[in-house]
Amino acid sequence: MIPEQILQILSKLSSERNIDLIYYVGEINRQGYAGLCDILAKPRRKNVALILSTLGGDADAGFRIARSLQHHYGEFEAWIPSYCKSAGTLICLGAARLVMADRSELGPLDVQIRKQDELFDYGSGLDVIQSLGHMQTQAMNAFRAYLIELQSGAGLSTRTAAEIATKLATGLFSPIYGQIDPVRLGELQRSTNIANAYGEILAGRSRNLKDGAVARLVANFPSHGFVIDRSLARDHFVNVAKPDDYQADLLQWVFSLGHQPGGASTVFDLNELIQAGGTHDSTTTEHQCGGNDQTEISRPSNPEDVSKRSEEQPSSRSVGTNPDRGTSRAEDEQAGTTDHH
Repeated sequence: MIPEQILQILSKLSSERNIDLIYYVGEINRQGYAGLCDILAKPRRKNVALILSTLGGDADAGFRIARSLQHHYGEFEAWIPSYCKSAGTLICLGAARLVMADRSELGPLDVQIRKQDELFDYGSGLDVIQSLGHMQTQAMNAFRAYLIELQSGAGLSTRTAAEIATKLATGLFSPIYGQIDPVRLGELQRSTNIANAYGEILAGRSRNLKDGAVARLVANFPSHGFVIDRSLARDHFVNVAKPDDYQADLLQWVFSLGHQPGGASTVFDLNELIQAGGTHDSTTTEHQCGGNDQTEISRPSNPEDVSKRSEEQPSSRSVGTNPDRGTSRAEDEQAGTTDHH
């Protein structure tokens, strides 16, 4: 059974805002994209919100997911209950508006590449590229230090000191540079270019990215797991809002279900819960991608907690999917709320 309050919220969001609600949880992959396409093949409402919980996955699949939503609806919203990392952030680039709960976080867009000689271990596509930049800086610093020491300390001429400093710096860094595979370096650079290209295409349609935001999301963060909370998201996205009353309750319920963002991809058509009344007779609510089809969303372990909003879910103005979407920092302050996320 689905809590009655959640069914009422789903009904209000569906009818009053003419909105489809789709919940995608788990790895971003082609199976998840196929499950989403199955849902989109049915008659749809005017607007759509994708509730997204993921640790990332395949950038190609993420691009297809965002483009399919843009194709079917023109624009879409992304509602984030918790984690939305890597390829999940790429999907968000295609959203015309983000709704981020207090627990939600995005992540950088650097593409993950399987490490050589490792089956399950991945690294950022920027690792080697950033390492090259760091080594270049260190090589120049070493050359400069050798040159100054030989010229001023040993009293050698500039030409002689430069020749010796070059040999010293070259001998120090040549073994390190010799370990770099130029083919592998090209592969990593292409992976970064893919993230940039996909991001720019999606952002060009959503018009929700600030100037230079895609490049910053790809290359300007120190680690792949870096947390981009709601406040940091506003530095990159134009329309980022806290959830309103309905959205906060719905996202809290979704979070309480305990689905794993790093698990198998599963897509839920939440509007079908309304038609089924949230009963165990429902056989149309879930698309288990790569597994058994059409099983029911499990009831949260503590449904009574859903009846009252978490203290971490402050309310704000009701929002829809019209062109005037978005809650700015100024509007948050006027509403008397302080956003620390």
